[in-house]
Amino acid sequence: MYASLKRLYLELSLQEKRQLFLLTIVVVFTALLQVIGIASIFPFIAVALDPESIQSNQYLSVAMDFLEVKEHGFLIILGTFVLFIIILTNSSLAYSKWLTAKFLATMVHNLTYKTFQQYLHENYEFHLVKNSAELIKNLTVEVGRVINGGLMSSVNIMSGAISALFILILLIVVNPFVAISAILVLGGAYAMVYWSIKVKLGWVGIEVTDLMAKRMRFYNEALGGVKELTVLGREKLYIDKFLEVSEKIVKYKVYSASVMELPRYLIEIVSFGGVIAITIYLVGSQGDTQTALPMVALYGLAGYRLLPALQNIFRSFATLKHDISAVDLFYSDQSVNKQDVINEIKISHNNKGAKIFEKSIVMNDISYRYKGASRDAVKNLSLEIKANKSIGIVGTSGSGKSTLVDIMLGLLTPQHGEITVDDVTLTEGVLSDWRKNIGYVPQVIFLADATISENIAFGLPVHEIDQELVQRVSKIADLHEFIVTDLDGGYDAVIGERGVRLSGGQRQRIGIARALYHDPSVLILDEATSALDMPTEQSIINSVNKLVHSKTIIMIAHRLVTIKGCDIIIIMENGQIVDSGGYEELSNNSKSFRALLLKQSN
Repeated sequence: MYASLKRLYLELSLQEKRQLFLLTIVVVFTALLQVIGIASIFPFIAVALDPESIQSNQYLSVAMDFLEVKEHGFLIILGTFVLFIIILTNSSLAYSKWLTAKFLATMVHNLTYKTFQQYLHENYEFHLVKNSAELIKNLTVEVGRVINGGLMSSVNIMSGAISALFILILLIVVNPFVAISAILVLGGAYAMVYWSIKVKLGWVGIEVTDLMAKRMRFYNEALGGVKELTVLGREKLYIDKFLEVSEKIVKYKVYSASVMELPRYLIEIVSFGGVIAITIYLVGSQGDTQTALPMVALYGLAGYRLLPALQNIFRSFATLKHDISAVDLFYSDQSVNKQDVINEIKISHNNKGAKIFEKSIVMNDISYRYKGASRDAVKNLSLEIKANKSIGIVGTSGSGKSTLVDIMLGLLTPQHGEITVDDVTLTEGVLSDWRKNIGYVPQVIFLADATISENIAFGLPVHEIDQELVQRVSKIADLHEFIVTDLDGGYDAVIGERGVRLSGGQRQRIGIARALYHDPSVLILDEATSALDMPTEQSIINSVNKLVHSKTIIMIAHRLVTIKGCDIIIIMENGQIVDSGGYEELSNNSKSFRALLLKQSN
């Protein structure tokens, strides 16, 4: 647990550490004020009960002579001082609560922002092995648990411990026997309860973390596949899954909340019984109710302040034990330091004027294997792609086509071999420049719930969108007429989440227009038309063919007719290139190509 908290503290920025230090100072100051307020009640009650006691107390006597007042006036001054201290203490407590809330909200914001930023800049392999629902859960749920359950629990433990320590020091000064008895009884009771539940609390915290990830996954799957579920009439499966997981979360949360709060009621019984016992003890030992009453008031007020401090310590320890799993999980899936990511972002944003691709892409003996896979997805592959040529890549499912394209995109790094672009080795340092040369059209186009213009110029602020360029690339993609004729609002029409108001062909055309928006020298289509009907596919291919020999075009195709006009067709099997050539040449001479043709004709 200590190692997790240390890791969390080290992740704080210098400014966040300063804010934490300021909060600590306010907490210590507030604790001192509480002790002063508790201590001030004793002389006030004593003077109120017996004004003559001023003369028997050298400190009160000196103070009254200095102020040059009578007993009645001195009592008013004492009462005013006590009231002032109480006002100051409660104001300090209120400020401390406000400062804590502000610190907490700021920390949640900062950590969420940094983590979201990091997730978007993690390498592609990270996202291949991580479920998006889990990452969303980390951002929406686990960040709060990390800050509330990790950092703020530690702050609350410190706050409660400082308050309790100062109060106990005061009580020890007044009466060591009573103070030590209170420490043993109250502290011992809380310690026993905590030690009896800490193991189960830790286990419950781990279970809740896992269950919340499952629940978020069910949300994503059910809402993402609601059309298919509705048609199949299988909504009940996800409803039942959600119910089972959610009921367990409720059970564990009830347990956690109960064990964190229930001890308080037991301790209150013990503490009030203690006040009664102290009263009897003081009256019996001093033989005078009037003398014992100020002490009783002192211990009553001390208990009033001490009990919340002890309960705060207990609750914070319990919360920390419950949520420490979130801290461990949160940092376990982060492969790079956040500051490194921020520095990388600053560098990439300042990296302008990328070198234009002019000559060739050369892959020399590259191999890549996914984590956990038993064989290479791409194996000892060598390939040269000349600029402004059109390349078709075909093969059966699992032959390595998409992996090869992901390597070209710089999303996957080969474990063996190298890639050069215009004689420059494709390394981490030049990936940003290389990707600025690429327009990418996947099979499934992601569309935001935004306007047509915003989706074509995807990722740019509205004020930076070049509307003339948007229209120009829309015309190339044969999309312009549909937008201005059929859409109410034209380029400002909002297309709905995932483009639900558009046909498949229209979504793909938006993908092509998006890929062309920054005028790339290389256009990659990863089975971009395989889910479309033949007429629509042919229409889109005609749009792409307008760009032949003005750009380098790389097409992965499921249907062979799609790549009939390519300069070179590459056939892949088991991660390797088994043949290449023009369409007619392969039709006549390649067994592998003829086998693919035969399969598609049946």
